[in-house]
Amino acid sequence: MGKRQDITSEKKAYICGLLKSGNLSQRQIAKNTNVSHQTVMRIAKCMKENVPQFSNKRSSCRGKRKTTPRTDRKIIKTALGNRHATTRILVQRLKNDGVDISERTFRRRLYEANIRCRRPVKRPKLTPKMRKSRLEWAKAHSNLSIADWEKVICINLCFKKIILRL
Repeated sequence: MGKRQDITSEKKAYICGLLKSGNLSQRQIAKNTNVSHQTVMRIAKCMKENVPQFSNKRSSCRGKRKTTPRTDRKIIKTALGNRHATTRILVQRLKNDGVDISERTFRRRLYEANIRCRRPVKRPKLTPKMRKSRLEWAKAHSNLSIADWEKVICINLCFKKIILRL
């Protein structure tokens, strides 16, 4: 006995169309569509008895979902409550609240909710030398009037210069 093969709904519709046209035999249709003769026979039988086509089995391959929508919301709320906590800590908090799930399930639910783990952006620290040079620049340009500042196009602090409009 061979394994039952899942086929797409488009392929089923194509096979139904070929069966309705009546130009080809079931074996020829099976050969042309690259499916077994048994599959074509099953589709023909469903058509003849006006039974809806069998559904695609791929959607039901996984086990039953462990969490409910309410639990999913709780998972998201817990994760957003402390963005810097690890998965292990957050799962332990949920277990204390009565939600028993694995770390992998926790990560899957966050992924489904489009919440990705990211490290916080580290900005470059200002060295004492940089602070001193910025202070000097600010003191040197503190005497500019409002009219002078209106002429400024851009301030480039890296090169310590002001570009003025002509």
